[in-house]
Amino acid sequence: MGRKPFYKQLIKGYLNLFFSFVLCIMMMPAFVFATHPVIYIILQIFCSIILLGLFAHLAWKDAKAEIQIMKYRREEKEAKSRWLAIGIFMTIPFYITLILLVVSKLGYIGNVMPIYKILNAQFLPLIALIAPDADVANMAWYCVPIFAILPLTIPITTHLSFKISYKDKVNLEKIMYEDQ
Repeated sequence: MGRKPFYKQLIKGYLNLFFSFVLCIMMMPAFVFATHPVIYIILQIFCSIILLGLFAHLAWKDAKAEIQIMKYRREEKEAKSRWLAIGIFMTIPFYITLILLVVSKLGYIGNVMPIYKILNAQFLPLIALIAPDADVANMAWYCVPIFAILPLTIPITTHLSFKISYKDKVNLEKIMYEDQ
């Protein structure tokens, strides 16, 4: 049994991205009670835990499998930046919607801000805090670089989760049975 193919991991990543989208959409009714910026920040923390936790779990499990593969010499070389690449592929939908938002801001297409907010439900509380209006014309240009930075948390999370797990920095068995 060897390493899982890249495309299977990528499909799992997109399924987890969709699952996180659905879970974050289910949190949208909480926006009715969002009257203070602190509530938006709390909601964003929950959405981030959902999104990044799913990706971190995938990378963590793959790193544990990779340890076994390398231990028994089933593959020749390590998959060093595999999860960085998968994380970058996971950001593609976010950047496509960002390009549509910029084209809308330039006036070439109609207002896509409500659609942008829904399709980026994982970052919706922060987006709603930065650009509260539903009209793209009222959005400031400084929002675009901020919206471009938000999806970069995905490849950072996947890569760090894989590296930490692969280097065995946090081994629960070592922690639990250290003195025994």
